[in-house]
Amino acid sequence: MSATAPTGSPDTAIEIDLRDSSSQSASETRSNRISSADVDKALRSAGQRIAPVWPLDRFVAVNPYFGLADRTFGDAAGLLSRSAGARTTMPIAYYLDALSNERISVEAVADSLAANDSTSSVDVEQFVARCGTLADSSNDTLVRLPTVARAATALTGTDWVHFATERISAWAASHFDRGQAAWRGGMPGQSAFAAWRDEASIDRTPEIMGLAGFRRSVRALPQNHVEAAAHAVSVLGVGPTELVDYLHTLLMQVGGWAAHAAQLGFDASLYNSQDHTISELGAVVLCWEMALLETLKDRAIETEWARERDSADWFGANSDEELIACLILQDALDSSEQQRIIAKLDSAADKRDVTTVRPEAQAVFCIDVRSEVLRRHIEAANANVETIGFAGFFGVAIDYVPIGHEKGAAQCPVLLTPAKTIRETASNSQELEDAIQSRRLAHHVERAWKSFKMGAISCFSFVGPVGLLYLPKLFTDSAGRTRPSRPASTEGLSATVSSHRVPTLSQPTVSHETIGMDLKTQISTAEAILRATSLNDRLAPIVLIVGHGASTVNNPYDSALHCGACGGNTGEANARVAALILN
Repeated sequence: MSATAPTGSPDTAIEIDLRDSSSQSASETRSNRISSADVDKALRSAGQRIAPVWPLDRFVAVNPYFGLADRTFGDAAGLLSRSAGARTTMPIAYYLDALSNERISVEAVADSLAANDSTSSVDVEQFVARCGTLADSSNDTLVRLPTVARAATALTGTDWVHFATERISAWAASHFDRGQAAWRGGMPGQSAFAAWRDEASIDRTPEIMGLAGFRRSVRALPQNHVEAAAHAVSVLGVGPTELVDYLHTLLMQVGGWAAHAAQLGFDASLYNSQDHTISELGAVVLCWEMALLETLKDRAIETEWARERDSADWFGANSDEELIACLILQDALDSSEQQRIIAKLDSAADKRDVTTVRPEAQAVFCIDVRSEVLRRHIEAANANVETIGFAGFFGVAIDYVPIGHEKGAAQCPVLLTPAKTIRETASNSQELEDAIQSRRLAHHVERAWKSFKMGAISCFSFVGPVGLLYLPKLFTDSAGRTRPSRPASTEGLSATVSSHRVPTLSQPTVSHETIGMDLKTQISTAEAILRATSLNDRLAPIVLIVGHGASTVNNPYDSALHCGACGGNTGEANARVAALILN
């Protein structure tokens, strides 16, 4: 990332080159033929830029720059601006307001300018004046890389970008379904590209919208997703150097599904396996572009696409001056906030000598921000109680299998793999057997009832006479006397069993799975927990291990309110297992 210092009048432009120095111009390389191997590599590279997002049943926070960690923030900002139309900074007026309110110090701006050799001699006043000019002339429109769908939209007035995204999303919702859809499309175990090709070959919707021959164009594609993508690239005329950026742009148009496909690949890598879904999805969006180019009635699309493709700023040669100014100001804002926080922490530092006094009790909480409120009030109420912050899985990376379930959920950060499988049990064998039978019966009844409600014919009778039976419960739910649905952790279990559920560390005598935890593993785990929480030197008579979760109804993102360190689950299982091991 290089920069050119402005000189002369306050309106002198700020120029910073965000281009990859190894890139060639599009005109120099477009005539080069791209091999299938190069296309395969481009599909993988574009997919690696997409940050994975975990499914709703274990929804956790993910750094949106995960796939761009090898780049500087400025480089990533320029790339996302061009490929996704994403603004990675606040508007320039926001920073100017922060400057006037002294949230950004003049010294921090000077340091930010001086941090880059090419702008070390830039005058702060001149820079701020230029930023004011940019704010007055800003139209908040980002220059996007071209796609056939975007060119067709501008040419015909029909929103082909939205249409293509909607058709791909409709197929993806069916293909990636994991038991929610009443009618699932495609063949079980079919790859993503093969499933899309089969469905698009019979879907008449594009042709109804005016894309005559769309199905024929799809049927002509090779079965293999890499070969199909290579064919699409040759039709589209995209050169080898801009192919990755073009694919990235297309994937960002279906960002949610691309992120899900990236997660499938990431999850497979944790278990030393491979998943090519993100590459196949890249082939799908690429082939959609090709089919749109071939079948759009207005044949001026070929000329329009070639013009936009050849004149596009693929590598950020014409740097966005406003973005550059915002990046400098963002760096100054970060620096100013850091200095303010450091000053506050230093002035409010706890001066107690905690190394010589043995506390009456200790409580280990998750470092989730919601736990900080409890910790602060507990320590304020009793100076002899010490609280400790630790990742909410408490160093116990397990696969926890609830009563009546065949498979469990990973109770650990999504970047880790569970080391052991721990099963949930009840207080005695008879109670456990009754609980298993009760939960299985409840599951079968729920599935049958759902099928009745969602059936193509039975749903009509449900809404009429059966629907009236829900009226009393609607009132009691609204009054808070009842809950619309029971928590998944206790669904199908009696109140007695729900209160008696406990994890078991014992290992079955005959098993092909790694279930339970032997004594040696328990000892090493206990040592790791004590050292990581700093409890190995000073242990109170009572130590609390406090997991956390949430209770919510009719919220598809309920797992996001649970413990992120526990993979989007509550921390109950981890806290119980950790306490069981330590005791």
